[in-house]
Amino acid sequence: MASAIRDFSYVFTYAKKLENSSTLSRILVALTAVTLAFLARLLSKSILVEAIRLSLVLALELIVVSYFRGFRPLIAALKLVMLFIAVGTAIFCASYFVGWAAPEPASILLGAVALLAFFLAFSLLFQLLSLKEWRRVFALLGSKKYALLFSLVISQIPVTIYYASEAFTTIKLKYGGRKLHRVVVPLVLLSLYNARSLLESHLLYGVFYEADLTLLKRKDLLLYSIAVPVIAAFTMLEYVPLSP
Repeated sequence: MASAIRDFSYVFTYAKKLENSSTLSRILVALTAVTLAFLARLLSKSILVEAIRLSLVLALELIVVSYFRGFRPLIAALKLVMLFIAVGTAIFCASYFVGWAAPEPASILLGAVALLAFFLAFSLLFQLLSLKEWRRVFALLGSKKYALLFSLVISQIPVTIYYASEAFTTIKLKYGGRKLHRVVVPLVLLSLYNARSLLESHLLYGVFYEADLTLLKRKDLLLYSIAVPVIAAFTMLEYVPLSP
């Protein structure tokens, strides 16, 4: 469990390799994934069409993230998410088969895929853009206060999750896997101390709002070549006759 939590923390971190692509291309790809994930749920006329569209969105997300991070680190980072999705899916399926109120198995599985697609889509907003780029975007929109708040929150998420994995490991070694509730208080205190230190550094030294928001770089063609076919296939499904 501790290793799964630790790997999960990297879902919210920025990869240095992304600097070979422009800010514009990364923003467009992230927004494309989020938009298509919503449209797949809202506009699909049948379960089959929705399943194909969600598969396309999921493929887009997995290809983009695995290119910048590698496929094995991506799967490792998603272990915790997939575990919770699998548990929820199993509970709903069991409820359906014993006669309790629950959606049909096909809808349950489709919902699990949609949940994973939504999670990856929103995580792209943090994986494909650095904090300094986000601060610059907020500053251009005239919201420097929100830029600071956003930086404080987003920078704390991966650190807190990583601390949780370390705390679980410590409790496991000390108590042999028992008394896991003891991890809560030190984890909360450590997170508060870290947040306070980060806020003090921002107040003392200021926040850097300048960043190069690039429009074109040599690796943009690769991102667009991944996104455009997915968008085209997603749209064509509206006109292809498929039986429900």
